[in-house]
Amino acid sequence: MPSGKLPSLAESAKLLESETTRFRGASALRYLNTREAAVALARWYLRMPAEPVKSELATGILESRYAGILQSELEKALRSSTTVSADLVGILVSLDMRRWFANRPPPSDPKAQKAWSREYHEAFDSAERKYSAIAATMGHPAR
Repeated sequence: MPSGKLPSLAESAKLLESETTRFRGASALRYLNTREAAVALARWYLRMPAEPVKSELATGILESRYAGILQSELEKALRSSTTVSADLVGILVSLDMRRWFANRPPPSDPKAQKAWSREYHEAFDSAERKYSAIAATMGHPAR
């Protein structure tokens, strides 16, 4: 976000409503980094059909310190009849991986690194299967 005063949550929502200021609104939401902004990020992400705004919102979701709130909001949408895009599964998988491996960086020992990598990929595949199955059950598009 360029230097200067950061728009409020209400101002960010207003910016997101206009095609000409939508990207600026998404960036502002990303940098507000509050609980309320996290909920708004999830809701706007679900509403936005196209790039580049959707990517800016996704970045905000993946960087937010309120990942738990975001994950809850996005999982609710996935489990509902709300129309969601196929990329929602990927965002949820990424949030799971962030939570599971946030405090477990890859080890430097090659043997331990191989085991860590295997565990990471197994967890990734498991999360992807879980969210893909929910999406399929709800009739959402596949990833």
